Amino acid sequence: MGQIKPWQIVVMVLAVVAVAASAYFTFTGDDQVKFADEILMVDVNTGDLFAFPVGRRQVVIAPETNPQTGTKTLLSVYKDERGRWIVDGRELGAHLPNIPGDHNAIVDRKSGEVRVTSEKAKKGR
Repeated sequence: MGQIKPWQIVVMVLAVVAVAASAYFTFTGDDQVKFADEILMVDVNTGDLFAFPVGRRQVVIAPETNPQTGTKTLLSVYKDERGRWIVDGRELGAHLPNIPGDHNAIVDRKSGEVRVTSEKAKKGR
């Protein structure tokens, strides 16, 4: 019990190296997490794309009001890796039955694909 074995010294050295490396990468890394400053929403009737600012005291709740028509027809949308504009299926299923209109911008209800009128988003607020 009184003598340290060589393998125990190796384990202690590796532990010190691991703690030092962890501290180095924790405190010197400059990879800051960038939070989104806006959310993209699409009008499910027209396909118009809108950008709403989010952040301090700015909240967007689906379905959001279209600033041009005054009706709640906007759902959040994202562009997938294939370049298609997609509304999440859960959001589509939960809100679409309550949204007035013909929903002409929706290409496929199952996948959530929508057709946007322009890649350039209009200002939401």
